[in-house]
Amino acid sequence: MAIKRTKKKSTKSTRTKKATKARKPAKRLAKKVAKKKARPVKKAKRPPAKRKAKPAAKASRPAVPQRFAPKPEPVDVKHLTLQDALDYAILIEDEAAERYAELAMQLEAHNTHEAAKFFHAMVGHERKHGEQLKTRRKLVSGDAPSRVTPAMIPEVEVADYDEARAFMTPHAALRVAMANEKRAERFYVDACAEARLPEVRELFDSLAAEEVEHQ
Repeated sequence: MAIKRTKKKSTKSTRTKKATKARKPAKRLAKKVAKKKARPVKKAKRPPAKRKAKPAAKASRPAVPQRFAPKPEPVDVKHLTLQDALDYAILIEDEAAERYAELAMQLEAHNTHEAAKFFHAMVGHERKHGEQLKTRRKLVSGDAPSRVTPAMIPEVEVADYDEARAFMTPHAALRVAMANEKRAERFYVDACAEARLPEVRELFDSLAAEEVEHQ
């Protein structure tokens, strides 16, 4: 009986097959990587732009500061009562005293002490006159509230700040005060002519006479 010989597989072909099998997964992986590279890169999405807030409705106009607020109408001298006329005169004296005090401080800052001393004396004079008017007003109306405000009063007996100059003499300070007294006299004379009530005319006439005495 003849014995069939089996052919041995060559080791070379076996190795080739194994190598081929090992390459297949590597090729697949390479294809996948190539496909990924070939795909267009998606741009990153930008965050949505913030919408601009709509401008708020215009608020009502704020209140005007007091120093820029329109001044009230000046007092109509024709319709002044005696109480109003006294309050009017008191405010004029108070304003004059305040301005003289400011001028005195301004001169002291510039070592003009003699003229400053004169203006300090004028402060005392104006305040004394104002106290006399306040006493009379209390006899007339007691503690009734005033209907006249400082904003209604014109600058009757006040000097400009430029009038007080460094190294001014007491005589120059006296000329400033005299000009204020004359201006106050003219004011009270005109007010006396306009006033309707006899007691108001009498008050303004006496105040004008006092301003003449001070000159």
